[in-house]
Amino acid sequence: MSFNLAGLSTYTNQQTLPLITKSLFNARTISLINKQVGVKYVSALNLLDTTTAFTYGNTCGFNGSGNTTDFTQRNLTAVHTKVHEAMCPKALEAYWMQTQLTAGSRPTTIPFEQVYAEQKVASIQKALETAVWQGDGTGGSITGFASIFAAASVVDLNDAAYGWASDLTFATLQSTPANAIKLLNTFETYLPADIKGYDDVAIFCGVDVFTAIKQGLVAENYFNISYLNGVENFELTLPGSNIKLYGVNGLNGTYDLYAGRTAHMVFGTDLLNEEERFEIFYAKEADEVRFVTEFKAGVQIAFPDQTRRFMMAAS
Repeated sequence: MSFNLAGLSTYTNQQTLPLITKSLFNARTISLINKQVGVKYVSALNLLDTTTAFTYGNTCGFNGSGNTTDFTQRNLTAVHTKVHEAMCPKALEAYWMQTQLTAGSRPTTIPFEQVYAEQKVASIQKALETAVWQGDGTGGSITGFASIFAAASVVDLNDAAYGWASDLTFATLQSTPANAIKLLNTFETYLPADIKGYDDVAIFCGVDVFTAIKQGLVAENYFNISYLNGVENFELTLPGSNIKLYGVNGLNGTYDLYAGRTAHMVFGTDLLNEEERFEIFYAKEADEVRFVTEFKAGVQIAFPDQTRRFMMAAS
């Protein structure tokens, strides 16, 4: 006699463990640039610039008119940011997660707390990486580097004055491999001469732009030289120079590139890695589990005149 299964639904096992978490990128940019700690709100970057003038030394006496020393400041504002989340474990009782709840009608913890916490920290780092570049200073966000470059009217190299008869777009970067080497050469040519001798000169772009440049170099048969050393980490060094190109997720989708010395790009915070410090606790008065973390973050450029950018439209 065969089974009559007309009254049943097909079975899906919803209790397969462990949980699989979504991949998220971390705050790579912060690890590459200068850090200033102890910033509660606004902190000045104290800058020193000095010029030297030679004078004849074939006579006796002292002439102090030859040197000029300038002290200036640029303010770094660290935004006090918080992430607060309330969770009701009772809401899980009607779903498969009920099997992971503690016994009793007043659960005071959430299941998979460690997995949740690790994913939450990763999510915060992803948001911080994006804010470091794209933050517009509203809604608790910091003012990112892109806005600071724009406010300082930093030179945009995507212009006829720098060899681009028509503006390069992300689409033409992808479709014309020769544009990859031309783009890198533009930065090497037109970066300020005063910074070219330093070993921390960097060009930052999104992983999407980095990938397009890498593919262009390979298509143009540059794959067999040092251009592609370290490329697996979204990093490459322009041959014969000390200039590095970094692909960072904070610039994904913008198609823009920014260059300067990493020593002059400053991330300010009260306490390093504070965004990774959190509490998960049961709030008895509210009958809910809460996630709490707070941190301060902000960025600034010390010398905008020693930076360059390359602004690309999508197409």
